[in-house]
Amino acid sequence: MAGASAGRTGSRRSGAAANDRPLLYRGSKDLAITSTGSAVAFAGGVAYRWRDLRVGPELFGRYQLEGTDTSPVEALLGARYARGPLEYGLALGTGLHRSPGAAPFRAVVQVSWRPGGLLARQVAAAE
Repeated sequence: MAGASAGRTGSRRSGAAANDRPLLYRGSKDLAITSTGSAVAFAGGVAYRWRDLRVGPELFGRYQLEGTDTSPVEALLGARYARGPLEYGLALGTGLHRSPGAAPFRAVVQVSWRPGGLLARQVAAAE
């Protein structure tokens, strides 16, 4: 598997991010009911930030370059709340069509620790 990384953030009130591994390189494989191969993955999202709360949609999926496997696409709507060094998040979503790998319902719950969270906020406030 090979990949590349890219990212971008927007203004202080909103943000956007790029995909973290756009090329999924793998050999062709026959799986009896389908076959798989290399694919191009994509993802994008936007967020509106108000104080310590961020809310926004995200769209992600992949396009099959070879094989008979279909290309799943999913959408999520989520929120994250930062409080000191902790960040809490919840996102709900679904697959946009019935293809293998796209969940009919997806829930993501997050609790993360950001050791530089408070310091990063103080630096941003000073700008």
